[in-house]
Amino acid sequence: MISYRFSCEKPQSYVALEDLIPAGIEVVNPDLALFGQYYSLPEESGLETARLSHSEIRDRQTNLYFDDLPARTSTYSVLARATAAGMFAWPATQISPMYDSRFFGRSAPSECYVASE
Repeated sequence: MISYRFSCEKPQSYVALEDLIPAGIEVVNPDLALFGQYYSLPEESGLETARLSHSEIRDRQTNLYFDDLPARTSTYSVLARATAAGMFAWPATQISPMYDSRFFGRSAPSECYVASE
């Protein structure tokens, strides 16, 4: 599970989160019957889950769109699975209002270690 946590000082509208996924993992859609019958995303205690408006799950990138984000700390999680073992670069994740380029948030780039069984 990949969890994104973000804070807004003021309510925001039409926010996009863009995450380039490391090569060793892939995001899966829990709404598909193949995955949905076996997996569910747990709720995080103490944090409100943001209401997702639209998502685009691609091989290398996950885009999440939220119509409204309240002024608080929110979270959203996606389900992922390992596809290859190794050490992979994880570029910075960015979140920003789609129609206001003055504000944005970006995580630090990091590394992802995927271990084999």
